[in-house]
Amino acid sequence: MQQMLKHLKPIYPELELGSYIHYVISEHLYEKNLQVVGEMLKHDFEPMSIPKLNDNLIRPDGSSTDLLLEAIDIVENFRNYSNNFKDDLIHKMIIYSMLEEPSE
Repeated sequence: MQQMLKHLKPIYPELELGSYIHYVISEHLYEKNLQVVGEMLKHDFEPMSIPKLNDNLIRPDGSSTDLLLEAIDIVENFRNYSNNFKDDLIHKMIIYSMLEEPSE
């Protein structure tokens, strides 16, 4: 939604970001996840907000930016990366895209 807003804002300056609500109709739980879910249920639910995305991951013509292509490559070729490296790099790329002034 943030990407779309960034692309449409120059054309529609009054446009504002709305809310996204997701309703789940069919839920299921696997036995292997019971412990994790049990831990989750011990805590109060807190609605999540998504940090502002400052760098576009998609160009106005619909093509992917280099940052998005790099993230896709990491996810698709996960066997070539250790889990810690892959998760850390994807996390850093996402954080980088949210920085107001990217730092090296």
